[in-house]
Amino acid sequence: MPNNYDSIARKLQQLNDRLPILIGNEVVNFALDNFEKQGFDTGSGVRKWDERGGRSNIDPRPGGKILVGKQGGRLRRSIRRTRTTKSSVTVGSDEPYAGIHNEGGRITVTVTPRSRRFFWAMYYQTGEVYWKWMALTKKKMMTIKMPERRFLGNSKALERRIIKLIERELQKCFT
Repeated sequence: MPNNYDSIARKLQQLNDRLPILIGNEVVNFALDNFEKQGFDTGSGVRKWDERGGRSNIDPRPGGKILVGKQGGRLRRSIRRTRTTKSSVTVGSDEPYAGIHNEGGRITVTVTPRSRRFFWAMYYQTGEVYWKWMALTKKKMMTIKMPERRFLGNSKALERRIIKLIERELQKCFT
C-alpha cells in the first residue's frame, strides 16, 4: 500500500511543478479565443469590441477583423507566457501597443505628411468632411482616444477554465 501513496505523492509533485506552465498556456488560449470572438469573454457573455473608425465608422479594410492590422495579426501572435516560476506565471505581449489596446486610453500622435495624404485619400474615398478637416489641420500633434479592446485580464470565464484544468490534472494523479 505505501507504494500507491508514494506514486500519488510523486504525481502531485510533478503536477505542482507543471501547473504554472499549464495555467499560462490556458491564459494564452483564452486571449487567443477572445481574438476569435472579437470581444472579451467576461463569464456572463462576450463584451464585443468597439468597431473601428472612431467618428467616421469607415473601415479602410472592410470585412477585416479588429486588432488584426496589415501585419496579419502580429499582436495576436505576440501573446505568450513571458515569465514562469515555480509558483507563478505571467502572460503578456512584447508589442509596445498591446497595453493601449487592452486597457484603452489617450495617445498623442504626430501629424506627418504621410498621415495628411491618408486623410486626403479617405476624404476622396468617402466624401466625409471630417477627413478633410483632419488633412487641413495646422496641428503638429493630435490626441487620439483609443477605446478599450480587452483581450487579456481577469474574467469569470478564465477562472472556470483554470479550475477545470486543475480538476482534470488532479484526476489524472489519482487514476
